[in-house]
Amino acid sequence: MGLALVTRRAEIESSSAPGYPCAMNGEYYYLKDGLTLQNKLRITDRAELDAAVQKAEDAARQRVLAHGDYPGLKGLLAIHKQTYDKLFRWAGKYRTADITAPHPYYDPAAFVQANLEYIFERYDQAKATNSLDRGLLGELLFYLATAHPFWNGSRFTENLWLEVNHPTVLERPRAFETARDKALLDRTSDPLCEYLTKTTI
Repeated sequence: MGLALVTRRAEIESSSAPGYPCAMNGEYYYLKDGLTLQNKLRITDRAELDAAVQKAEDAARQRVLAHGDYPGLKGLLAIHKQTYDKLFRWAGKYRTADITAPHPYYDPAAFVQANLEYIFERYDQAKATNSLDRGLLGELLFYLATAHPFWNGSRFTENLWLEVNHPTVLERPRAFETARDKALLDRTSDPLCEYLTKTTI
């Protein structure tokens, strides 16, 4: 039996960098500029770190697409770990810090793993029985968005996972991003499900 889906807000103590709506803790935080993430390479310049991230993502995309076998939640986490393992301690892990901005909506950290395990269990069952529909895939996309690692982070991992498993979802990138942003603001998967009505899955 799947886990009960929990999306209410949790009262979890956390601290934030002044002026930046992202919680900090020992796993995952900004340097003094409030923009540059702590990293294994001890890069302190944001532009230099952005360049290192871009290089890692370009290399990962080539590897992942060449391999082509990253199903389910394990596949998603594997892509994240392979992409960012040389840069960040939290590569391949669930978000452990709360995003403190009230809008758009992101799941409290305490619910991220449970929600992803729940929705991917339903997804895996639907895939196994050839019964995946747009409503369920829309829900999956919504919970991928609400589990996002930090407020200004890239969506590289989830987009690459989609490119491997559901490439047609990304055929209209601007419309897809608009639907994803609206879903986070509305706190519902409806905009993503509506987007998928024009997409072959």
